[in-house]
Amino acid sequence: MRAAVVHELGQPLVMENSVLGTRVAVPWLHTACGRCEHCVAGWETLCLEQQNTGYTVDGCFGTHVVADANFVVRVPEGIDPLEAAPLTCVGMTTYKAVKVSGARPSDVVAARLVFDLR
Repeated sequence: MRAAVVHELGQPLVMENSVLGTRVAVPWLHTACGRCEHCVAGWETLCLEQQNTGYTVDGCFGTHVVADANFVVRVPEGIDPLEAAPLTCVGMTTYKAVKVSGARPSDVVAARLVFDLR
């Protein structure tokens, strides 16, 4: 959705103060309840209480955005924010596939992404 820089932390503090100034990507999935059967099973995208950036909560087309720290992803230095932003959707889709595959941290996983930019 959008790459941003953390300027301020809300209450309760979910992230440490050391994240101030950190670049993050703000995805479509703004938040989920974390308690329902879907969330507990790792299928947060099926949560009936999910909130979505730009749909059920204000989006990222302003100069500032409020995001749930549990759902943003750090963008490493050296990566152009414009290049990182689209990865929040594609990246989450790929992450989900790896998450449910049963792959372990030492496993090698390959993903093939195909884009049709017509």
